[in-house]
Amino acid sequence: MILITFILLNFFNGPQQGEPFFKSADSFFAKYVENGRVDYSSLVNNSQDLDQIYEQVQAMDLSGKSPEFEKAFYINAYNLLVIKQVVDLYPIKSPLENGKFFNGIKHTVAGEKLTLDGIEKGTLLKKYPDARIHFAVVCAAVGCPPIHNRAFTPENVEQLLTERTTYAMNDTYFTRVSTNKAELSQIFNWYNKDFVSKGSDLIGFVNLYRDEKISEKAKISYYEYDWNLNSK
Repeated sequence: MILITFILLNFFNGPQQGEPFFKSADSFFAKYVENGRVDYSSLVNNSQDLDQIYEQVQAMDLSGKSPEFEKAFYINAYNLLVIKQVVDLYPIKSPLENGKFFNGIKHTVAGEKLTLDGIEKGTLLKKYPDARIHFAVVCAAVGCPPIHNRAFTPENVEQLLTERTTYAMNDTYFTRVSTNKAELSQIFNWYNKDFVSKGSDLIGFVNLYRDEKISEKAKISYYEYDWNLNSK
């Protein structure tokens, strides 16, 4: 009887506490994201779903949560807050239309005041230096890796980070490869140190996730980033 009571207490007071957020996020992305595009106009006309998930981002308690829980939460929070900012500023054609988009607008995130840069650079990448995160957080631009239409969860975050990175590395729009030439996203230029850490070079990182490997002798260049809004 004591063992049963202990199991039940852990079930209701343990990792399951954050599950409503991940379920809500999963439903939200499935409803408003399709093929890497976001249905901002529908959210502008009816913001109830966005308002509800925004409240959950604010109220989340991360105390005692696992690294997988935190990583999944912050990835989802970043993508949700990007969408909220676009909706709040709508109609806009690019996130760059507002000079404070990434480092000037603060939100309460799990009880802490953070900008988008604060979530991505000051929290996620600082605490979890994982280059795959660059292909999971999406900045509302066409040039970004396509936003996923499902939520990251503590259970799937590692698998999904690898899947999203693999998708980007094999996407002919995002990673443009020809004979002895590789045109890469500016993400690889802006965050170069994240991809060449632990003794790996840039091509080495890309080839970890590519089906057709890039020649080590390939000339690397960076194509112009498309900052147009990733609207559906």
